[in-house]
Amino acid sequence: MAWGLPGRSTAGGRMKDLKYFDTHRRATWLELFFDLIVVVALRDAGEILIETHDAHIAPHQFLHFVLVFLPLWWIWVGHTIYANRFDTDSRQHRLSTLLIMFLLIVISAQISADAQEHYALAVACYCAARLIIAGMYFVSKRKHHDRGSFATTLGIVFAVGAAISLSSILLEPPWSYLVFYAGILFDIAALLLLKRRLHVVPAHTSHLVERVGLLTIIMLGESVISISAALADIAWNPSNVMAAVSGFVMVSAIWWIYYDSFHLLE
Repeated sequence: MAWGLPGRSTAGGRMKDLKYFDTHRRATWLELFFDLIVVVALRDAGEILIETHDAHIAPHQFLHFVLVFLPLWWIWVGHTIYANRFDTDSRQHRLSTLLIMFLLIVISAQISADAQEHYALAVACYCAARLIIAGMYFVSKRKHHDRGSFATTLGIVFAVGAAISLSSILLEPPWSYLVFYAGILFDIAALLLLKRRLHVVPAHTSHLVERVGLLTIIMLGESVISISAALADIAWNPSNVMAAVSGFVMVSAIWWIYYDSFHLLE
Protein backbone atom coordinates (compact mmCIF):
# COMPACT_ATOMS: atom_id res chain seq x y z
CA MET A 1 0.00 0.00 0.00
CA ALA A 2 1.42 3.36 -1.04
CA TRP A 3 -0.37 5.33 1.59
CA GLY A 4 -0.20 5.47 5.35
CA LEU A 5 -1.87 7.20 8.20
CA PRO A 6 -0.58 10.57 9.40
CA GLY A 7 2.82 10.28 11.00
CA ARG A 8 3.75 7.02 9.27
CA SER A 9 6.05 6.28 6.40
CA THR A 10 4.74 4.93 3.12
CA ALA A 11 6.23 2.73 0.46
CA GLY A 12 6.80 5.80 -1.67
CA GLY A 13 8.28 7.79 1.18
CA ARG A 14 6.48 10.14 3.47
CA MET A 15 4.70 12.82 1.45
CA LYS A 16 5.51 15.82 3.61
CA ASP A 17 3.94 18.32 1.23
CA LEU A 18 0.46 16.89 1.78
CA LYS A 19 -1.72 18.76 4.27
CA TYR A 20 -3.06 15.30 5.12
CA PHE A 21 -0.01 14.66 7.29
CA ASP A 22 -0.17 17.95 9.18
CA THR A 23 -0.95 17.07 12.80
CA HIS A 24 -2.31 20.59 13.40
CA ARG A 25 -4.23 20.80 10.16
CA ARG A 26 -6.86 23.50 9.76
CA ALA A 27 -8.94 24.61 6.79
CA THR A 28 -7.00 26.96 4.55
CA TRP A 29 -8.02 30.49 3.57
CA LEU A 30 -8.57 29.21 0.03
CA GLU A 31 -11.00 26.58 1.31
CA LEU A 32 -12.88 29.28 3.21
CA PHE A 33 -12.99 31.42 0.04
CA PHE A 34 -14.23 28.40 -1.91
CA ASP A 35 -17.00 27.81 0.63
CA LEU A 36 -18.03 31.45 0.35
CA ILE A 37 -18.45 31.17 -3.42
CA VAL A 38 -20.46 27.97 -3.01
CA VAL A 39 -22.79 29.66 -0.54
CA VAL A 40 -23.33 32.53 -2.98
CA ALA A 41 -24.36 29.98 -5.61
CA LEU A 42 -26.61 28.16 -3.14
CA ARG A 43 -28.21 31.47 -2.17
CA ASP A 44 -29.07 32.09 -5.82
CA ALA A 45 -30.54 28.60 -5.97
CA GLY A 46 -32.63 29.47 -2.93
CA GLU A 47 -34.20 32.34 -4.87
CA ILE A 48 -36.26 29.68 -6.61
CA LEU A 49 -38.24 29.22 -3.38
CA ILE A 50 -38.99 32.91 -2.81
CA GLU A 51 -42.16 33.14 -4.88
CA THR A 52 -44.94 31.32 -3.08
CA HIS A 53 -48.46 30.39 -4.13
CA ASP A 54 -51.03 31.11 -1.44
CA ALA A 55 -48.13 31.24 1.06
CA HIS A 56 -47.04 27.73 0.03
CA ILE A 57 -44.13 26.43 -2.00
CA ALA A 58 -45.42 24.39 -4.92
CA PRO A 59 -44.06 20.82 -5.26
CA HIS A 60 -42.63 21.50 -8.72
CA GLN A 61 -40.94 24.60 -7.32
CA PHE A 62 -39.27 22.60 -4.56
CA LEU A 63 -38.22 19.94 -7.07
CA HIS A 64 -36.68 22.65 -9.24
CA PHE A 65 -34.68 23.87 -6.24
CA VAL A 66 -33.43 20.36 -5.45
CA LEU A 67 -32.36 19.78 -9.05
CA VAL A 68 -30.42 23.06 -9.10
CA PHE A 69 -28.97 22.50 -5.62
CA LEU A 70 -27.65 19.01 -6.36
CA PRO A 71 -24.98 19.88 -8.99
CA LEU A 72 -23.72 22.80 -6.89
CA TRP A 73 -23.51 20.60 -3.83
CA TRP A 74 -21.79 17.84 -5.80
CA ILE A 75 -19.06 20.22 -6.97
CA TRP A 76 -18.45 21.21 -3.35
CA VAL A 77 -18.39 17.58 -2.23
CA GLY A 78 -16.03 16.55 -5.03
CA HIS A 79 -13.53 19.30 -4.34
CA THR A 80 -13.76 18.91 -0.56
CA ILE A 81 -13.14 15.16 -0.70
CA TYR A 82 -10.14 15.76 -2.94
CA ALA A 83 -8.68 18.55 -0.80
CA ASN A 84 -9.25 16.52 2.36
CA ARG A 85 -6.79 13.89 1.13
CA PHE A 86 -4.55 15.54 -1.46
CA ASP A 87 -4.32 19.28 -0.75
CA THR A 88 -0.76 20.60 -0.96
CA ASP A 89 -1.70 24.30 -1.19
CA SER A 90 0.50 24.43 -4.28
CA ARG A 91 0.15 27.02 -7.02
CA GLN A 92 -1.41 24.40 -9.26
CA HIS A 93 -3.96 23.47 -6.61
CA ARG A 94 -4.82 27.11 -5.99
CA LEU A 95 -5.28 27.95 -9.67
CA SER A 96 -7.44 24.86 -10.23
CA THR A 97 -9.60 25.74 -7.24
CA LEU A 98 -9.97 29.37 -8.32
CA LEU A 99 -11.04 28.23 -11.79
CA ILE A 100 -13.70 25.98 -10.26
CA MET A 101 -14.87 28.95 -8.20
CA PHE A 102 -15.22 31.07 -11.34
CA LEU A 103 -17.24 28.31 -13.00
CA LEU A 104 -19.52 28.24 -9.95
CA ILE A 105 -20.10 31.97 -10.35
CA VAL A 106 -21.04 31.46 -14.01
CA ILE A 107 -23.42 28.65 -13.07
CA SER A 108 -24.92 30.83 -10.36
CA ALA A 109 -25.57 33.59 -12.88
CA GLN A 110 -27.59 31.18 -15.03
CA ILE A 111 -29.94 30.09 -12.24
CA SER A 112 -32.21 33.10 -12.50
CA ALA A 113 -32.04 33.14 -16.30
CA ASP A 114 -34.20 31.12 -18.68
CA ALA A 115 -33.41 27.51 -17.81
CA GLN A 116 -33.47 26.05 -21.31
CA GLU A 117 -31.80 28.99 -23.04
CA HIS A 118 -28.73 28.81 -20.79
CA TYR A 119 -28.86 25.09 -20.06
CA ALA A 120 -25.88 24.20 -22.25
CA LEU A 121 -23.67 26.86 -20.65
CA ALA A 122 -24.57 25.80 -17.11
CA VAL A 123 -23.98 22.13 -17.92
CA ALA A 124 -20.68 22.89 -19.64
CA CYS A 125 -19.48 24.83 -16.58
CA TYR A 126 -20.57 22.06 -14.22
CA CYS A 127 -18.82 19.41 -16.29
CA ALA A 128 -15.70 21.56 -16.63
CA ALA A 129 -15.57 21.88 -12.83
CA ARG A 130 -15.92 18.12 -12.41
CA LEU A 131 -13.26 17.46 -15.06
CA ILE A 132 -10.89 19.84 -13.28
CA ILE A 133 -11.40 17.83 -10.10
CA ALA A 134 -10.75 14.63 -12.07
CA GLY A 135 -7.58 16.19 -13.45
CA MET A 136 -6.47 17.13 -9.95
CA TYR A 137 -6.74 13.46 -8.99
CA PHE A 138 -4.64 12.42 -12.00
CA VAL A 139 -1.97 14.98 -11.07
CA SER A 140 -1.99 13.72 -7.48
CA LYS A 141 -1.43 10.20 -8.75
CA ARG A 142 1.69 11.35 -10.58
CA LYS A 143 2.99 13.47 -7.73
CA HIS A 144 2.36 11.17 -4.81
CA HIS A 145 3.16 7.70 -6.14
CA ASP A 146 -0.38 6.37 -6.07
CA ARG A 147 0.48 2.68 -6.20
CA GLY A 148 -2.88 1.81 -4.73
CA SER A 149 -4.52 3.49 -7.78
CA PHE A 150 -6.86 5.36 -5.43
CA ALA A 151 -6.49 8.77 -7.09
CA THR A 152 -6.50 7.26 -10.58
CA THR A 153 -9.73 5.40 -9.94
CA LEU A 154 -11.54 8.45 -8.59
CA GLY A 155 -10.23 10.58 -11.43
CA ILE A 156 -11.63 8.12 -13.97
CA VAL A 157 -14.98 7.90 -12.16
CA PHE A 158 -15.43 11.67 -12.06
CA ALA A 159 -14.30 12.09 -15.68
CA VAL A 160 -16.80 9.48 -16.88
CA GLY A 161 -19.58 11.02 -14.78
CA ALA A 162 -18.82 14.45 -16.23
CA ALA A 163 -18.81 13.04 -19.77
CA ILE A 164 -22.24 11.47 -19.21
CA SER A 165 -23.64 14.76 -17.91
CA LEU A 166 -22.05 16.73 -20.74
CA SER A 167 -23.67 14.51 -23.36
CA SER A 168 -27.05 15.79 -22.15
CA ILE A 169 -26.59 19.01 -24.15
CA LEU A 170 -27.08 16.94 -27.31
CA LEU A 171 -30.59 15.95 -26.26
CA GLU A 172 -33.92 17.68 -25.86
CA PRO A 173 -35.88 17.92 -22.59
CA PRO A 174 -36.79 15.87 -20.66
CA TRP A 175 -34.11 13.43 -21.83
CA SER A 176 -31.39 16.03 -21.45
CA TYR A 177 -32.21 16.43 -17.76
CA LEU A 178 -32.37 12.69 -17.18
CA VAL A 179 -28.96 12.14 -18.77
CA PHE A 180 -27.42 15.07 -16.89
CA TYR A 181 -28.45 13.70 -13.50
CA ALA A 182 -27.53 10.19 -14.61
CA GLY A 183 -23.94 11.45 -14.63
CA ILE A 184 -24.24 12.50 -11.00
CA LEU A 185 -25.91 9.22 -10.07
CA PHE A 186 -23.05 7.40 -11.80
CA ASP A 187 -20.56 9.21 -9.54
CA ILE A 188 -22.52 8.34 -6.42
CA ALA A 189 -23.05 4.70 -7.40
CA ALA A 190 -19.38 4.27 -8.29
CA LEU A 191 -18.27 5.73 -4.95
CA LEU A 192 -20.58 3.35 -3.11
CA LEU A 193 -19.21 0.38 -5.06
CA LEU A 194 -15.64 1.54 -4.42
CA LYS A 195 -16.25 2.10 -0.71
CA ARG A 196 -13.55 -0.36 0.33
CA ARG A 197 -10.96 1.29 -1.86
CA LEU A 198 -11.72 4.65 -0.29
CA HIS A 199 -10.26 3.30 2.94
CA VAL A 200 -6.84 3.15 1.26
CA VAL A 201 -6.64 6.83 2.14
CA PRO A 202 -8.92 7.36 5.16
CA ALA A 203 -10.61 10.74 5.34
CA HIS A 204 -8.93 13.33 7.56
CA THR A 205 -11.92 13.44 9.90
CA SER A 206 -11.20 16.60 11.89
CA HIS A 207 -10.52 18.58 8.72
CA LEU A 208 -13.66 17.27 7.04
CA VAL A 209 -15.78 18.17 10.06
CA GLU A 210 -14.27 21.66 10.08
CA ARG A 211 -15.04 22.12 6.36
CA VAL A 212 -18.68 21.16 6.86
CA GLY A 213 -18.83 23.47 9.87
CA LEU A 214 -17.42 26.40 7.91
CA LEU A 215 -19.88 25.91 5.07
CA THR A 216 -22.73 25.70 7.56
CA ILE A 217 -21.78 28.86 9.46
CA ILE A 218 -21.48 30.82 6.20
CA MET A 219 -24.92 29.57 5.14
CA LEU A 220 -26.34 30.59 8.50
CA GLY A 221 -24.76 34.01 8.06
CA GLU A 222 -26.42 34.28 4.66
CA SER A 223 -29.72 33.44 6.32
CA VAL A 224 -29.25 36.27 8.82
CA ILE A 225 -28.45 38.67 5.95
CA SER A 226 -31.68 37.62 4.23
CA ILE A 227 -33.67 38.24 7.41
CA SER A 228 -32.07 41.65 7.82
CA ALA A 229 -32.77 42.59 4.19
CA ALA A 230 -36.40 41.52 4.52
CA LEU A 231 -36.85 43.66 7.63
CA ALA A 232 -35.77 46.78 5.75
CA ASP A 233 -38.94 46.88 3.65
CA ILE A 234 -41.69 45.84 6.04
CA ALA A 235 -44.08 47.57 8.39
CA TRP A 236 -43.32 46.78 12.02
CA ASN A 237 -46.67 45.26 12.91
CA PRO A 238 -47.07 42.31 15.30
CA SER A 239 -47.26 39.64 12.59
CA ASN A 240 -44.08 40.84 10.85
CA VAL A 241 -42.23 41.13 14.14
CA MET A 242 -43.27 37.59 15.01
CA ALA A 243 -42.08 36.36 11.61
CA ALA A 244 -38.71 38.09 12.05
CA VAL A 245 -38.23 36.71 15.54
CA SER A 246 -39.26 33.23 14.41
CA GLY A 247 -36.77 33.35 11.54
CA PHE A 248 -33.90 34.35 13.79
CA VAL A 249 -34.85 31.80 16.45
CA MET A 250 -34.89 29.10 13.78
CA VAL A 251 -31.41 30.05 12.52
CA SER A 252 -30.12 30.21 16.09
CA ALA A 253 -31.63 26.82 16.90
CA ILE A 254 -29.94 25.27 13.86
CA TRP A 255 -26.62 26.75 15.00
CA TRP A 256 -27.09 25.54 18.57
CA ILE A 257 -28.14 22.00 17.71
CA TYR A 258 -25.63 21.53 14.91
CA TYR A 259 -22.51 22.80 16.63
CA ASP A 260 -23.35 21.24 19.98
CA SER A 261 -23.46 17.93 18.09
CA PHE A 262 -20.05 18.43 16.49
CA HIS A 263 -18.39 15.90 18.76
CA LEU A 264 -20.60 13.18 17.29
CA LEU A 265 -18.99 13.71 13.88
CA GLU A 266 -15.40 13.39 15.05
